[in-house]
Amino acid sequence: MAYTTKNYPTKKALVEDFKAGKDIYVYNPGLGGEIGSQRVYLEGPHYPKPHRWYAAGQTKDGKLVSIDGVKLLAPKPKTDKLTCYDLGPFDGRVWLCDTCETNYPGQSGTVITWAESGTCDGCGKRIKAQREGD
Repeated sequence: MAYTTKNYPTKKALVEDFKAGKDIYVYNPGLGGEIGSQRVYLEGPHYPKPHRWYAAGQTKDGKLVSIDGVKLLAPKPKTDKLTCYDLGPFDGRVWLCDTCETNYPGQSGTVITWAESGTCDGCGKRIKAQREGD
């Protein structure tokens, strides 16, 4: 059995910190040895108080990376934007999405502005603005 470095009084408190994205590190009390990347069985609160909660999970380099039965919300995917480059008086302006901008890093021109909606001149991809909560 293992402990977390913070002495959580309840499993609910442990899960709340985990869901909030806080770093939670795990150790073996006594002669248990160091915890690297392995399956762990947690208990709390720490001795000498009686253990009232138990949990199982997975660690990576001693950091808790999953708790059995706890699902994390996936991060919202990054939305693409268009960047407008002014290529000079003869070449005009070009709008590139993030992907095309990354694929053509040698783009010489002055960045004028950004937009969340429009069509990429590089790949023809249509970018649609995303409202908060979509």
